[in-house]
Amino acid sequence: MDWTERLSQIRQDLERLQRFPTVHEILLRYLQVIYEHLENRSPYAESLLLVFEALLSYELWHHKAMTKLAGSQELQMRYLVPLGVEMRLALQRLLRQLERLSAYSPDEIVVRELMKAHCYYQLGEVEATVHALEEAIRNGATHPLIYFVLGYNRHRLALTEYARWEPVGQRLVVTDQEAFERTLRQALEDFHNGLSYSGQEPMDARLHLDGNDTRVVGRTRGSH
Repeated sequence: MDWTERLSQIRQDLERLQRFPTVHEILLRYLQVIYEHLENRSPYAESLLLVFEALLSYELWHHKAMTKLAGSQELQMRYLVPLGVEMRLALQRLLRQLERLSAYSPDEIVVRELMKAHCYYQLGEVEATVHALEEAIRNGATHPLIYFVLGYNRHRLALTEYARWEPVGQRLVVTDQEAFERTLRQALEDFHNGLSYSGQEPMDARLHLDGNDTRVVGRTRGSH
């Protein structure tokens, strides 16, 4: 297939992905942003197109499997762990391909970094996810959704790197107050940019706070 036919196939794959009940709207919109930047490079980004096709194939396989598992407790018990292992291996293979790719234009860098961020996120590598999203934004990924995703991941970073959950007291203990507050301020700025970025429609970000009384305390001297 030529470039135009392959882009058409990608659009069809995105439509197929949308039909799975396990697919979140944010994932679909995120992949659409990647597609739009890739489309800007037609037909000069063959290597990036190949990896994006592989990423979509992975997502179709992943959500087809998850949809089947969701309908059967027996299948979950037998296949959930092996499926998780296969998912991790597939994401690591995609990352290795992306890390070898050279990108020469802003759109190419955006496509590469957004795909890397997607893989890092699913692998639970929060700091790497943030760095990749920051690089994408520096090169022109100004869609409000990308700012929202960055803010969400900065929030995760603050909770996982600069705080710990204390089960006994049912509270979040901040272990690095300065870094924790700085990262949360950056996350709020990202959310603000996502809602008000010039020239873009506001992102319909549905932020839900639960009703739990979660207390946050700073680490005391001598605590670990």
